[in-house]
Amino acid sequence: MTTPCFRPEVAIQVAADSIDRLRACDVFRALESNRHQLGEMVAYIINHRPDLESAVQAAWSEIQKERFRTIREAMECPETM
Repeated sequence: MTTPCFRPEVAIQVAADSIDRLRACDVFRALESNRHQLGEMVAYIINHRPDLESAVQAAWSEIQKERFRTIREAMECPETM
């Protein structure tokens, strides 16, 4: 689902001047900075830069691990009254 006002070509500028200048080492920052549109960012990067697919997969995996840890920690934290 595309967010109407989300513009990945602008959002990518957190990590690079443009999608053409995005480096593999900057992919994580581009995705991490746009967590609420993660799927859209992944699709945008892979569609425009298929050469960065492995970097996108690695970053996606790391972000999902972090999300899981956060959820798991919240489940284990006892409620305070």
